[in-house]
Amino acid sequence: MTNCAACHQPNGEGLGTFPALAGNANLADANLVIDRILNGAGTMPGFGGQLDDQKVAAVATYIRNSWGNDFGPVTPAEVAAKR
Repeated sequence: MTNCAACHQPNGEGLGTFPALAGNANLADANLVIDRILNGAGTMPGFGGQLDDQKVAAVATYIRNSWGNDFGPVTPAEVAAKR
């Protein structure tokens, strides 16, 4: 798995065409976040084949609650339902 910070930056502010995660209201939609991690979109690769449900939930929870975001946790069960 590549380092997410390479595109989204360590401060979550994004880089060029890569979207900012800091203060991104779209992260309120847990299903959208899970889908992007699993399947990717545009230039972002999907990681569904590399990460189990627990790890996807951990990544989703982290980005939904970092850099000023406060959107709550994602559970492995939510991830499993999206697979």
